[in-house]
Amino acid sequence: MTGERGTKRFPGWKAGAFAWTFLVVFLSVWPFADTPHVEGSDKVAHFIIYAFTTMVYQAAGFGVLRSLVFSVGLGSALELVQAGLPWRSFSEGDLLANAAGAGCIALLIVAGIPWPRVAAPGGRGKRTRK
Repeated sequence: MTGERGTKRFPGWKAGAFAWTFLVVFLSVWPFADTPHVEGSDKVAHFIIYAFTTMVYQAAGFGVLRSLVFSVGLGSALELVQAGLPWRSFSEGDLLANAAGAGCIALLIVAGIPWPRVAAPGGRGKRTRK
C-alpha cells in the first residue's frame, strides 16, 4: 500500500508491534525452568531482541526516535521488574545490551539501511527508495 508522496504504509505493523511487545514482556517475566546457558549468550539475545523491537516500532510508524526511546524504556522497565521477581534477576549488562541493540539499529536506520520507512500520521513521512 502506498501513501502520499510515495511512502509505504504497513497497516498490520502496529498490531504486530504490540503483539511483539506482549511476547517480550511475557518472556521477560515468566518463570521458565532452568535452561542451558552459554556465558554471554543472553547479552546477544538482549541486543537482538531490542534491535528488533526498535525496527518493528519504526516500521509501524512511530519514528526512529520514539522507537528508540520506547525500546530502551521497555528494556529498562523490564529489568527493574525482574529485580523484584524471585525467579529473575536484574543485570546492568542486560540494560547495556538492550540499549546497544536499540541504539545500533536506530543509527543504521537513520544512516539509510534498506528498511521500510513509513508515513507519519497525515501522510508526511520520508520517501522510500525503490
